[in-house]
Amino acid sequence: MRIRGKVGNLTFAKTANGDEVRMSTSLTGDKMKRDKRFKRTRENWAEFARAGKAARLIRNAFAVATKDISDARAYTRLVTLALRVVKSDPTSARGERLLQLGEFSNFLDYEFNINQSMRSTLKEQFELLIDRAAGTADISIPELIPDVAVAELEGATHFKISSAVAEIDWTTEDFVLDIAETGEIPYGNQVEAAQSLNLTFTAGSTKTILVAFGIGFYQEVNGQYYALNDGGRNAMALVGVDHV
Repeated sequence: MRIRGKVGNLTFAKTANGDEVRMSTSLTGDKMKRDKRFKRTRENWAEFARAGKAARLIRNAFAVATKDISDARAYTRLVTLALRVVKSDPTSARGERLLQLGEFSNFLDYEFNINQSMRSTLKEQFELLIDRAAGTADISIPELIPDVAVAELEGATHFKISSAVAEIDWTTEDFVLDIAETGEIPYGNQVEAAQSLNLTFTAGSTKTILVAFGIGFYQEVNGQYYALNDGGRNAMALVGVDHV
């Protein structure tokens, strides 16, 4: 039997994380903000707020590239990584640590869809070269055999390999996105020639550069390609970070 609503000082609710029970408390927001006993809590709040802001900015920056690639906890997982970056700031005092001074490699291998790992879906090795001075991010994909290099998805006849680069300004919260992708590649045991996905951003940029790489699945019907309704099987991950 599941309970919903209030029973005494307990509140029973259904959340994205499952059933939860919360206890009423006399603790007020004003007390949390002023009482010296909650100084550590306020410090944690401040850093968590910075992490949440950064995660939203990354999510927005890649929104177009990942519109069919996500899971229910994608944002929460990104906040966790952003908080790890904030806490890695080696110079600022607790509560004042900044994302910009942290270790951005913590973002590497972030999966936009945790239910479909990019590296287990697209098994072929690739090379990424970021040239900040030239404003380019090039991904080289060697020749591959689809039946071997790509995990088969029921209903899919073709797939596309895609990439995206986001140039992010954490101060102004501005970003620029560039996307590159292959054409539709059929499943089969044929050998597909090596390809290169070429992305651009501002030459000589001093902003943070994040590069994502992934794969999407399609079904061919009478010469037309349709994205599978099961977009939850598409995959993309952050594979490159360049922060100065």
